[in-house]
Amino acid sequence: MSVKPILFFILGLLVVVFVVQNSSATEVKFLFWETEISKAIIIFISLFVGFVAGFWPHWRKARLPKKTEITEVVVKEKGDEK
Repeated sequence: MSVKPILFFILGLLVVVFVVQNSSATEVKFLFWETEISKAIIIFISLFVGFVAGFWPHWRKARLPKKTEITEVVVKEKGDEK
């Protein structure tokens, strides 16, 4: 079994414990906006934004074709023109 899933599980468990212990409401101010919201929601939103920010570059890189694949397509297209 890989170590990565175990570490993610432990980290997730620690986050859940942290959120449960900090579930009281707190005042949030942003520019002209002011509201009272649970700390748990703030923590989950922060975690989600951090996860997306960390995963985004990897996701984009995985979706882009590799340089060799682009070169092969260009070479094939030039061969078809003749």
